[in-house]
Order: sequence, then structure tokens, then C-alpha cells
Amino acid sequence: MYWGVAIPGLAMNNIELPDIPGLLRLQNPEVGDGPLLSGDYSLEQVAEYHLETILSLNLAPGTSFEIMGISMGAMIAAILGTRHRSRLPKAARFRLLSTSPNLDENPAIIPEYTKMFLACKRGDPGSFASNLGLLFSRTYRSANPKAVQEFFEYRADGGNQQSGKALFRQLAAIRGFRGKDIIPSLNASECAFISGDEDEVFGERHRLDLFSLLPGARHHIVKQLGHMSSIENPLLYAQYYE
Repeated sequence: MYWGVAIPGLAMNNIELPDIPGLLRLQNPEVGDGPLLSGDYSLEQVAEYHLETILSLNLAPGTSFEIMGISMGAMIAAILGTRHRSRLPKAARFRLLSTSPNLDENPAIIPEYTKMFLACKRGDPGSFASNLGLLFSRTYRSANPKAVQEFFEYRADGGNQQSGKALFRQLAAIRGFRGKDIIPSLNASECAFISGDEDEVFGERHRLDLFSLLPGARHHIVKQLGHMSSIENPLLYAQYYE
């Protein structure tokens, strides 16, 4: 019996999410065993794809159910919590981790990030480490250098099973996310936003954007946490936030 689903972020294979009993780890398109697509797509289309998986669980209307996502996955969860809310269990709750509403004045994907992705070379863990070190908090990088190195070796070996073209289609889908329209339409009483105070990808400005769009939601700032909450603090996926 599932008590929740988790949606991965950009370039994440679902095996990178915590393996917690009762938590179904969904898989985004064109990563791992996710569906192959012929061209560009939107996060709205991904939300529809995940909705069908959730509905296939045949949950009773009153079932307590968590829908959570990290980064891009949180954007998808927000779409599920607005445009598809009526088809989900009434008791569903939404946990949005390490994310951004992607405002025009504060976009989620800035040119510097695209350059860093381009500089990552398959087979070269050092290029991933030098360009994507900002995924992890300073605290975690210092305390767990072996785990960080193993992550970059995994990515350099193509362990996430995503092509370069698929990555850039995901980036395009994120750029099309209109959080200023979606986030305020969420039911604040159903939502918890969890952010790390050492998140170098979506830092304080993005946290403030989320708060300004939905101040009535629960907004949690976790100390010494970076962007990769799935690795740095897997317990965040098992805890419930009142």
C-alpha cells in the first residue's frame, strides 16, 4: 500500500530518490526507464503522465496521500495540486522541496547553469565535480567528500541514463513553467515548502518568491542543507510536515 509518490528533479533517475517503504518513486520522461519522447514537451504533459500512474493505484477518496517532488519534480507536483487537484484524494498533501516558481525576474535556469551542464563531459568525473559542485551544500561537501565524488562518478558514467538531448528538453520544459500562475492556485493548507539554507541553486531569492506567492503554506528552512536533499537528508522524504 503506497502512502505517497516522489517525483525526481532535473536529470535525476528515480533510483536517486530515497528508497522508503510505501513511497513510489516516479520516473520522468527520457530518464532511465521513463517514456521516450520525440520532441519538446511541457511539465504539464509530465504531470498528466504521472497523474495516470497515481490514479492507477486506485486510492480511496479519503486516503491520506503525500505527493512530493524535488526541484523540477516539485514544479510537476504543483501542477498536480492545481490543474488536477479534483482527481486526487481529498486528503492529499503536497511537499515541494528545493524548488523555484521560475519568475521572469528570477528564473530557475540561468545562462550560467546551462554553461556548466555543457562543460560536463561523459567519462570525466572531474568535469562534473568542478561544474556541478553547487548541487551540494558546503557542509555536506566537507563532511562527505567520498559520497560527493561517487555521485559525480555515477553521473560521468551515465548512471542516470539520460542523453544530452533529453537533458536540454528537460531544461526547456522548466523554462516554460509559469509558477506565478500555478503556485498561488495551490491550497496553502495542503502544502509544505522545504528549502535548504545552503542551497546554491535555488537560494534565498527563490525561497522569498515562493513565500510571496503562497505565504499561507508551511515554509521550512533546513539548516546546512543544499539542493540535493534526496542525498543529503533522505529523512525529509519520510517526515510529515504539519
